[in-house]
Amino acid sequence: MYPNFEASRKKGYMGMFLMLDIDYFKQYNDLYGHVQGDVCIQKIANLIQKISHEENAISIRYGGEEFLVVKFSKHPFSAEAFAKKLLEAIKKEHIERSDTEQGCVSISAGLWYQKLHSIHHIEQGIKYADEALYEAKNAGRDQIVRSSCFDEMKDMSS
Repeated sequence: MYPNFEASRKKGYMGMFLMLDIDYFKQYNDLYGHVQGDVCIQKIANLIQKISHEENAISIRYGGEEFLVVKFSKHPFSAEAFAKKLLEAIKKEHIERSDTEQGCVSISAGLWYQKLHSIHHIEQGIKYADEALYEAKNAGRDQIVRSSCFDEMKDMSS
């Protein structure tokens, strides 16, 4: 992924970093047990991988219940539509849980999407997506929040 980032950055490609996290996963694990928790993670990982592959994106498990999806493209694309497609597919899978109002597993997501030349290292895109993920969690979970870091960078240069 790193060599692809630098080459894509130099060419002025668009980049997307999408950080996903299973909402209240610790509580899910406590309620259903670690075996069922692993099954839940596998189902979600398979959906993320399938949709990412269809959209020419790379997906990885980024920690316990977090996932990272990365896409670089010569042409602009709808990163928000991609993120919504992922979240809708996971909702449609309807992984049952009795301890939430909606009765199924939900996902929070943080999205960073811009021209790659606006960041210097791949870690910056990941950081911005991760910060947006925490905004999504703090705003009530089960949603996508787009990083505003690029807008802030633009404001600083004025």
